[in-house]
Amino acid sequence: MAKSKKISEQEHPLIFHFMNKERLTRYEIAAIFALIAEILAKRLRVHNFSEKELSATFEEVGKLLPLKVDPKCPVCASPYRWQYELYYLSCDGNLEWVLSATRSMNEPHITLKQLKNHFQKHFNPQLDISKTSQKSLEMITKREGPDFVEKVLSHFLFTDNFLEKLEKKLEQIVDKQDEIPSKEADLLKSLLITFLRYANWLRDFSQKNYQEVDKLGKLFPFEL
Repeated sequence: MAKSKKISEQEHPLIFHFMNKERLTRYEIAAIFALIAEILAKRLRVHNFSEKELSATFEEVGKLLPLKVDPKCPVCASPYRWQYELYYLSCDGNLEWVLSATRSMNEPHITLKQLKNHFQKHFNPQLDISKTSQKSLEMITKREGPDFVEKVLSHFLFTDNFLEKLEKKLEQIVDKQDEIPSKEADLLKSLLITFLRYANWLRDFSQKNYQEVDKLGKLFPFEL
């Protein structure tokens, strides 16, 4: 990605570093997932969403998120999406096996047809997630301001319990949004929690065993 002339390395060193790297690490990509969740949490704190505004929020999520997401897809919206995708890799694309995993996660509403649709349209393990993450960061910095972005990135990179705190905050915020239809509120919360669990998985990647690393490397084929 070309170097940004608008970001000062001295004033915003993390943003500058992220935007000007040849390839982001998994840990740095995790920080961008957390950043997106924090932005939506900030909006929820100050807005009472109507259904129309909620639809616009989902559209915005689709533009910012470095992964494909469709709010109408129950797999995309599941807080266990990342696990289903890992299972899919681990079992060489056996959807029946992934379907059994949805039952163990107490999500019997997900069907085999929906799983097939998700893995055909919303899942691409060869996606260059580093470049799309940098594009997301550039968009977010322009819209939210570099000071806010630098602060969130700093919290993620230097605070071990940031993700846990953010997940609890999101749950509390969404639960208080009485104006949002319950189905829509649950969907939004699931999407946000999914971002955070992807971030947590990426952050903790170095703790995985070698066999798992070999499988997960298909999703993120570059060094930590």
